[in-house]
Amino acid sequence: MAWISQLTGGAAALALSVLVVTGAQAGDLKDAPPAPPPPAKKWLPWYESGGFLSTEQHRGESSLFAPLWQSSVTLLFFQGTGRFFEDNIQEGNFALGFRKMHRSGWNVGLWGGYDVRDTEVENIFGQFAFGFEALSDRWDIRANGYVAISDPESSPELARVFVTGNTILMTGGEEVPLSGFDGEVGYKVFGHRGGHGGGLKDGPAPHGRSHELRVYAGGFYFDDDDALEEIAGPRARIEWRIDDVVRWLPGSRLTLEGEFQYDDVREEQWEGGVRFRVPFGGGGQDARATVLASLTPQERRMTESIVRDTDIVTAESDAEAVSDYLTGTAFENVTVVDNAGDLQQRIDDVGGDSLIVVKGDTHQGPIVLGPDQTLQGGGSTIRVKGAESGVVADFTAPGSRPFIELAQNQAILTVDRNTHVAGIGIRGAGQNSGLAGNFGIVPLVDGISNIAITQTMVEDVGGDGIQFGNTHNKVLVYDTTIRNAGNHGISFNFDNANVTISNTSLADVANTGIFFIDNNSNVTLSDNTLSNVARDGIFLGGGNSATITGNTLTDIDENAIDVGSAIAGSNTLTITNNTFAGIIGSDTVEFDGAVDTLLDGSDNQLAPGADIRASLCELIFIGSGFVGTLEIDGVTFVDGAGCT
Repeated sequence: MAWISQLTGGAAALALSVLVVTGAQAGDLKDAPPAPPPPAKKWLPWYESGGFLSTEQHRGESSLFAPLWQSSVTLLFFQGTGRFFEDNIQEGNFALGFRKMHRSGWNVGLWGGYDVRDTEVENIFGQFAFGFEALSDRWDIRANGYVAISDPESSPELARVFVTGNTILMTGGEEVPLSGFDGEVGYKVFGHRGGHGGGLKDGPAPHGRSHELRVYAGGFYFDDDDALEEIAGPRARIEWRIDDVVRWLPGSRLTLEGEFQYDDVREEQWEGGVRFRVPFGGGGQDARATVLASLTPQERRMTESIVRDTDIVTAESDAEAVSDYLTGTAFENVTVVDNAGDLQQRIDDVGGDSLIVVKGDTHQGPIVLGPDQTLQGGGSTIRVKGAESGVVADFTAPGSRPFIELAQNQAILTVDRNTHVAGIGIRGAGQNSGLAGNFGIVPLVDGISNIAITQTMVEDVGGDGIQFGNTHNKVLVYDTTIRNAGNHGISFNFDNANVTISNTSLADVANTGIFFIDNNSNVTLSDNTLSNVARDGIFLGGGNSATITGNTLTDIDENAIDVGSAIAGSNTLTITNNTFAGIIGSDTVEFDGAVDTLLDGSDNQLAPGADIRASLCELIFIGSGFVGTLEIDGVTFVDGAGCT
């Protein structure tokens, strides 16, 4: 029993004293072991690791505590901590601290350091951190400060776009590191220090397993001028500590911990976890046990871990204005049309630099957009760009697709410069109405630039689905459907530049699917599907520069691709990775003008069952042809050789 060991040890010490006092000879103690020298260092390094489950982010962490210099009452130390969260989030905390013991029973300390964090959206932030602490055997008092030294970083994944009143805004375009502070007061509710019978062989008696229950209460506050809102609230913790939890490992500690905090942004958060500490150094296990056993409760508290916020706190950026990503139009005004009222009047009233959201219903045409306007139908998505952050994010309009109808011999929707039509349905007089001027979408006049048509449906028109004339620059048709057009699906005349038609479906077209005349530059036709076209699928005159790639052409009554004009001159072309399917009434590719330059003609193929009624490649006139290599379904034509 422990008290017997203490009694016998005391008796032995008394006997030794008597021998010394009575003048016993040194030889009488020659077989006694020498007393161990006093330890040179009372505070030893330790390593700690643990894992935590959280309603916010589960994490694992590891810490190293290393004394750098010490005296009998002071300690200079380093602590480094690595934290590893879910979603590949990582953080490192590095600090230097200084603590001093006072006769009052308090240890007072200061620390300062640097933190770095790799966030969920792969932004890397740094901050300076510092703190004050006062620790006694029973009480803990801590106050910490954090100063962000990194600028906000873009975060498209966090961005949210919304309409409020007559304004459209983006929040979260940037991830903002916050500066702030936190603090807590802790109290030891329960503490018990026990001992073990016996001890280490030839070493000192162990100082005994101990249990402590500590509770903490405090709060935090973080903010930044660029943040959407501050993050502040209360925090409470509880710890159950078991020292010498592994009896043969003096100084080992198991800590069970729970934490709760709340703020208006992240709301309620709970966390629970466990840490295990392993001390090292001190000249071996026996010497370490001697050192630890000699420490008073106040001295043991000198090697407590720095307690601070577990991460660099970040928040979404504040609200900012947005513009149309495709046209650059700044959305200074927003109007929402939610019934079948006078759509044209609302367009006129809102003016330029505006977004007009049409939530549904059917509206009577003709409709004319003014310059610098975006017309967006319900349920469609456009991309917007933050005015300050430069982040590009999606905005999905409320409601369902609206339709604009017109059964007259005029254009249904007219666009102007810097306009974007998205998610609108356009319905005309009918493919067989005989109203050749019943176009789906047209520009106001020639020479208009910067026009986007996306996610739009044009159907049952007497003329062209989309018709552009001359000298337009920067025109995009994307993810749009055209069906039952009485003439061309999409047409351009002369001298247009930077035209892209992509991911668009054209079906049941009474003339040519996509039609360009002469001298159009930087034309891209990619990933479109054309089916049941009464004449050529794609027609280019002369003097054009165009890339035709990734398109699928099915059931084309004449040529799938027809290029060339002897009058306008040769084309510069890329024709790659196109698929020809169903019945092609004439040739897959026909050259019928001056000698064209084919930059790349690879990887074109026939779909299974394709029926080519004429030839894969044809040169229609004497002097027609191309320079380059054209490959169709494994057959290669070089410089026109082999074409019929």
